Amino acid sequence: MRSALLFLVFAALGVLAVTVLLPILGVLFLLVAGLFVVAVGALASAPLLARLPWFRDRIFVDKHGPGRSIRFGRGGSAAGPGRPGVDPDVIDVEGREVPEKDR
Repeated sequence: MRSALLFLVFAALGVLAVTVLLPILGVLFLLVAGLFVVAVGALASAPLLARLPWFRDRIFVDKHGPGRSIRFGRGGSAAGPGRPGVDPDVIDVEGREVPEKDR
């Protein structure tokens, strides 16, 4: 009797694991795989997108040796390789641009 009860408990846990746990893990795996595909697609298409006028100021590809560095956006200082003399955008808390004399 005790072994039959133990068998039923393990069978119920197995069915619960297959019907609840595996779908949750599958959805989490699909989310992680989707984020990975989007990241690889963005990095693979960045050199091509950097040539388009819409992204010319937002995507920067620096080639060095056999590799390359890809920067998206204007984080920190906007001046750097490939963009000499560009000032970063300075905006105050109310959304107005800060004049040059007040910086």
